[in-house]
Amino acid sequence: MGPLSSGVLATVADFRWAFVPPVVLGLAVAVACWKLVTDSKAPEGRALDWPGQITIAVGLTALLWGIIEGGDRGWGSAAIVGALALAAVALAGFVVAETRAASPMFTWTC
Repeated sequence: MGPLSSGVLATVADFRWAFVPPVVLGLAVAVACWKLVTDSKAPEGRALDWPGQITIAVGLTALLWGIIEGGDRGWGSAAIVGALALAAVALAGFVVAETRAASPMFTWTC
């Protein structure tokens, strides 16, 4: 919401107003987290989840690059299709890695 609201404000008002929404949203998120989020610190400590770290980094980087460059390079170009395919494989690998990890980055509870 921050970039969208900042873009709208920058077009209808002075560009300096574009900095207000991220600050307001950041403060709102900080207060919400302070009040609602519980500490997930394990008393015995945790190990770094290398497979999870690597797969999420590769997946999100490939996805972001593919989305950003898709308009310029063409959505059907080999580079973009390859980047989006890599993102899908890496993000699926992340889910698999997290379900098998002894100390996962994320845990899902339903």
